[in-house]
Amino acid sequence: MLTARRSNESSNYATTSSNASVQVLERPETYEEINSAKPAVDNSAAIEMHKNLEKLLNYDRYAEQMQEEAVKESIAVENVVSNVSEDDIRPTSTTMQFGEDIDSIREEMNMAKQNEEQTYRLNNKGRVVVVLYSLIVAVVMALIVLNSGVLSNLSNQNELKAQELSDAMQTYSQVQMDIDRISSEEYIDDRAVELGMEKR
Repeated sequence: MLTARRSNESSNYATTSSNASVQVLERPETYEEINSAKPAVDNSAAIEMHKNLEKLLNYDRYAEQMQEEAVKESIAVENVVSNVSEDDIRPTSTTMQFGEDIDSIREEMNMAKQNEEQTYRLNNKGRVVVVLYSLIVAVVMALIVLNSGVLSNLSNQNELKAQELSDAMQTYSQVQMDIDRISSEEYIDDRAVELGMEKR
């Protein structure tokens, strides 16, 4: 681990011989100086990560370079694909142990395809049931229409009867008022005087 100290700070005393000396570590100023201070490690992954970091930090400068590298990589991939040998694509013995079941699996797959391709048709019984069902639905719809017509007609008749009843009630109340007026003693006395009778 690298610990940075300022030049005016002192570190721990170390005795190499009889003299005691002070070790001062200089603090690097830039990222490149820090990386150059580290011992060089032959690690291609670390180098690749460093390149990627530089590309991320300076992505606008590397646009053309990335396009060229993409073309080179695609050529390299095509070369790798063409170098595949026959042994690489041959199934292993573990895979081949299920080779006897391949025929039955293929038959099941063909049966599944045949089942998917089947179309459904109605036989005579089904057709009769569909016709009866449609007739029942038509009859129910007709009854609903008729019932709504009858109900509206009855509603109109009910309104007419209610109007007639209210007219009859008014006539009855008028006649009753006339009867009450004629039955009063004052009216009878007045009528008797008009007819030439005298009250005793």
